[in-house]
Amino acid sequence: MFGLSSTTLVLTNGLLGLLAALLVFRIGWMLAGPRDAFRGAVASLFLFQLNPVAMVMPSKLELQGGIILVTLALLFFISLALGTEHWSTFMRAIVLALAWSVLLGVNVPTAVMILIAMVPWVFFSRRPVPALGIVVTMFLLGSAIFLGFWTLVCAGLRHWAVVGAPAEGGRLVWRFLAQGFWQSLHGAEAAFVHRLLTLNGWLSPFLFISGVWVTGKSVSAMLRDRRANIADLMALVAILILADLLLTRGKDVWLGPWHLLSLTGLWCPLLGRELVRQGSLHKTGFRLTAGVSFVLVALPLAFFGQNVGWAVSEPLGSPVLVAVLLAALAADGVSRFLNVSRSMTESERAHAVLTGSSLVYFLLLDCLFFR
Repeated sequence: MFGLSSTTLVLTNGLLGLLAALLVFRIGWMLAGPRDAFRGAVASLFLFQLNPVAMVMPSKLELQGGIILVTLALLFFISLALGTEHWSTFMRAIVLALAWSVLLGVNVPTAVMILIAMVPWVFFSRRPVPALGIVVTMFLLGSAIFLGFWTLVCAGLRHWAVVGAPAEGGRLVWRFLAQGFWQSLHGAEAAFVHRLLTLNGWLSPFLFISGVWVTGKSVSAMLRDRRANIADLMALVAILILADLLLTRGKDVWLGPWHLLSLTGLWCPLLGRELVRQGSLHKTGFRLTAGVSFVLVALPLAFFGQNVGWAVSEPLGSPVLVAVLLAALAADGVSRFLNVSRSMTESERAHAVLTGSSLVYFLLLDCLFFR
């Protein structure tokens, strides 16, 4: 793929994976606000980098995984959108148009998801007219830049037969995704369950629950307050990626399984912001509850040993996910019984259980895969 050897591709993905981690750090820094910037960035990076998707994929997928550019382009776009939040409308539109043209060149479905997610973002924006101008400029100018560059490349290489390839590729992708979506609505429940369990196996059921939680919280706040920001845009893009993962065979369109890494890269900064804004990390009860969860969830993982790999390889036949979920519920019960979380709200207690459980799940699966 791309004319690269297996070793070269692994090393390339490893280096680009570090760049993706830096982008997650930057996004977490900007999302958390000036007072909690460093803590939010560290929490985001910690959750992202320990995840088996970020730790194992670049070194294990080799040629079948493709290049990580899809995730990088998406995170780069979000980083620019956050960094230009206080720029003039004109300059912001130009910068985002350039970033969106890169997205078009890397992966058309990703660019389309960004465009779809920006529709409600414009509607609920504090200043909808300038926001609409930004999106229209981004679409028109970004498309023109991409098509112009593509035409110049085809002219330089004298491959005129592929000038219309982007448009044809877009039509094929749309037909493929639409067909997969309608098939999923007509009796493909088994495929949906398999995708859901596989997704939980890779990301961990705890990160999945936390990610859906913060995404729903962000979108509900946007609908309630009728105000949208870049965090809400991230949540909307995450919803679209999740729908693509669960409802279609769209993962076959992406360049390898990097859609999982993209979803993780969107969720982790949102989770990091949630943790630092609540001030949970400073509370003794939070740390104790997370520690109890860490220990109790480690027990079933240690019991299954090498068979923990079932969680990501054969989810339908594996009791691993059920066992770790029951262990997390037990950790919550122990925390309440010992009254170590009396100073926390129910939301903080739940975050503590999910965070501690996620960390031990990540660490043990990383160790298993690298062995």
